[in-house]
Amino acid sequence: MKLKKQVIPLLFLVLFAITCKGDQPKPGEPVTPQDVYTKDEPGNWAGKENEHTPLVQVVSQSGKNNVAVTVTLLNPAENHFIEKIFIADATGRPWQEKLFVRKGMESSIDPQMLEQSNKIPGEVENVPGGKQYSAKFTIDVNVATSKKYKVYARCSQHDLWAAELK
Repeated sequence: MKLKKQVIPLLFLVLFAITCKGDQPKPGEPVTPQDVYTKDEPGNWAGKENEHTPLVQVVSQSGKNNVAVTVTLLNPAENHFIEKIFIADATGRPWQEKLFVRKGMESSIDPQMLEQSNKIPGEVENVPGGKQYSAKFTIDVNVATSKKYKVYARCSQHDLWAAELK
């Protein structure tokens, strides 16, 4: 009788462990989606990092950092595009952003709203095999450091990607 009382809880634990094991992620697979993806940590989007990670070029001149950001999508489509590129401070609050308006949607953007909120349309250019999304920002050198600001790109299908402001 005592043996049955000891075996039943043990059997229950073994069955519970076997049942739960199927819910575990495979090695290297994130448990939950990431908030931000990077070239070094692409998570579920491994293989997309070269195409989605913002490329950042900073040129310092006359007390200003001129920041040029590009993202080149190799397979853009009507439902696959860069929605915006922005610079955010250490808290993640967008400081300045450029929006990319899909063709036919231009009339839905209020120009006064864009001007008042620093939300300025970015540039989109056709390049061999895809589209290049570009944004330019200017930050005072004494305000901006690579530790305070990051550059982000939001893809309509592959979430939010970040790069260091160097």
